[in-house]
Amino acid sequence: PMNRNNVWWKEDGKGEWRYDTNRQNILTYWEQWAKKRGPYEAVWTVGIRGIHDSAMLGPKDPAIRVKLVEQAISDQRDLLKKYVNPDITQVSQVFMPYKEVLALYQRGMKVPGDVTIMWTDDNYGYIRELSTQAEQQRPGGAGIYYHISYLGDPRSYTWLNTTPPALIWEEMTKAY
Repeated sequence: PMNRNNVWWKEDGKGEWRYDTNRQNILTYWEQWAKKRGPYEAVWTVGIRGIHDSAMLGPKDPAIRVKLVEQAISDQRDLLKKYVNPDITQVSQVFMPYKEVLALYQRGMKVPGDVTIMWTDDNYGYIRELSTQAEQQRPGGAGIYYHISYLGDPRSYTWLNTTPPALIWEEMTKAY
C-alpha cells in the first residue's frame, strides 16, 4: 500500500503490522514514503493486507475488518492530499480486492468513487469478479490484475505450461 513495500516493515517500522492496534506507526511508515514519493508521478495503491501479501492481521469479525480497511483508505487519502495533491480526485489511486479483501468488498466495503478498482484473477486464470453496471459508472473505473504466472506457496507456475491462451482470451474478453 501507498507505493511502499511492507517487506521492510521489520527494519523500518515499529510494532506489529496490525492496523487495529498499531495504526499510528503504520501511518508514520506510509507518511515517510508519501513525503518522499509525493512529488513524482505514480499510481498509489490504497487499502491494507498483511506482510508479504498475506491476509490482514486483526479481528476475525468481517464487519470490523471492513471498517479497518475503510479507515486505512481514508487515512491514506489524507496523506495523499497532504503530500501529493490537495485535490484527491487528481491523484491516481487503485484498490485491489485480492483474496480475502474481495470478501470484505462484497460485504459492502466502501471504496471512494475516484479510486480505480483493480479486479484480480484466482491465481489459476479465472477472474474472480467484474464490475457491475453501477460500478461501471464510477469515475475511477476498473482494471484487471491477471497472473500469467504465479510464484508462491503452495503452488508456483508459469503461463507457458499451465494457462491456456484460450482461457486468457476468454477472461480478457469478459473483462472488456
